[in-house]
Amino acid sequence: MAYFLKKTNNKKGTYLQIYSSFYDPERRHTAHKAYKPIGYVHELQAKGIDDPISFYKEEVIRLNQEANAAKAAKKAKQISDDSPEKLIGYFPMKNINDKLSVKKYIDLMQTATDFRFNVFDMISALVYARLVQPCSKSKTYDEVIPKLFESYDFSLNQLYDGLEYIGCEYEKIIEIYNHQIQQMYQFDTSHTYFDCTNFYFEIDREDDFRKKDLPRKTEKNRLLVWDSCLMQIRFPSA
Repeated sequence: MAYFLKKTNNKKGTYLQIYSSFYDPERRHTAHKAYKPIGYVHELQAKGIDDPISFYKEEVIRLNQEANAAKAAKKAKQISDDSPEKLIGYFPMKNINDKLSVKKYIDLMQTATDFRFNVFDMISALVYARLVQPCSKSKTYDEVIPKLFESYDFSLNQLYDGLEYIGCEYEKIIEIYNHQIQQMYQFDTSHTYFDCTNFYFEIDREDDFRKKDLPRKTEKNRLLVWDSCLMQIRFPSA
């Protein structure tokens, strides 16, 4: 769409109007229509506009600039820098997670907080992101979660606040998950596994199973406790 100043000469004088031109798909050619009536030149001069034609030509220029800016903004929105790539390898886990109906319990827990984001959605996003592309929390937020099929609405600061909350309440969250899993599946405890990452042996002589190493001193970090929290959720064996 483009605007132009139309001047019509008749017995009373020169009459000014602003018209818009546009492409008519039915007629398959450019069409015009009145956008704004202005008035006669001599009447506008009597109202204090010395050169009405130049004055309203400036308005037409402004209208065309605004129209071009809106067109460019629409085009930029359609051609986004966001990658169309989506990560969908977590769908089997999402199906299990949805069937467990854990959300209603974690939503109930969240009522005691003043969070403006959904804790269960945040937990789910972190679990799915860890399944498809394990990395740091910051990189997960910036590069992995945006590529998940669903969209999630929380900031990086809210993510850290949520991790701290999970660190305080992780025993309750584990209990909820284990209870819901037990309602759907039979636990098979004939084989159990334990994460020995933070354990070491004090021995005088090494053997094939135990190697000497410096003890690793660890302290509880509530921002990272979610990883160990996942290890304690007992999923049924295949």
